Amino acid sequence: MTIFVNVEVIVMNQKDSSVEKPKIVIVDDHPLILGGTFNILRQHYPQAELSTANTAKEFLDKVKTIAPDLVVID
Repeated sequence: MTIFVNVEVIVMNQKDSSVEKPKIVIVDDHPLILGGTFNILRQHYPQAELSTANTAKEFLDKVKTIAPDLVVID
């Protein structure tokens, strides 16, 4: 699993609710892993806008519209 993180954005959002919500995209082709990762991130970052993708194409489409701060890719 590869993780690209903009930690500054996520940490700032936890301290200051006026800052834009972090946007996180999770990419995995295994539904169980995708769901588990989603649930863990939801628990740790309840204010985050979470999105999922099952394929590279779906991910690329989401990146164009969402412009995520964090991408979790398997």
